Amino acid sequence: MASCSCGGLHSSGIMALKRLTSQLGVAAKAFREGGQGIRFSSAVPNSTPSVEDELDTTDNEIVAPDFTNRNPRNLEQLALARKERGWKTTWPSQEYWHRLRLEQTKYHVNAYVEHCSGHIVVSASTREWAIKKHLHNTTGVTACENVGRVLAQRCLQAGINFVDFRAITPWEKCCDSIQSFQNAVSEGGVELKELRRIYK
Repeated sequence: MASCSCGGLHSSGIMALKRLTSQLGVAAKAFREGGQGIRFSSAVPNSTPSVEDELDTTDNEIVAPDFTNRNPRNLEQLALARKERGWKTTWPSQEYWHRLRLEQTKYHVNAYVEHCSGHIVVSASTREWAIKKHLHNTTGVTACENVGRVLAQRCLQAGINFVDFRAITPWEKCCDSIQSFQNAVSEGGVELKELRRIYK
């Protein structure tokens, strides 16, 4: 009795398996006839680009026939900018791009770099508290030397490496304060003579 029930269960399982197999076969035949199938695509892009994706880069090598310089500092750094000569009788001479000036008053020392257009680009003075608090006296040789160091650092930060320092009277050249100021600016990395203009 028990063996008969087991045989019935076994035969019913075999019949269900045959039906399932026939259904899968019909579904596979329908996929083949319809021309559809399962397609797998890789998530990793192909390392070799196709011919259609390549761009023509020859246009990048074409130089524009017209070029407009929007930054006059480029010409000054290339020593191509025009220097205003002015009259030969005028003193100091107007032939410069950046001029370094030192002014000593009764109570303070002022130094600044002036552009040929008349604008002051960089300046340093003992009136500034950051300089004044480190000095015992705001005039004299030590004040000129420290102002020269600060001005040289600010010139380098502003991108000015060459300045003209001929705008001093001849009897002031031997002054100790002028000499110390000049040495401090030179040691700071700023040349006290501008480049000669290149003429085409």
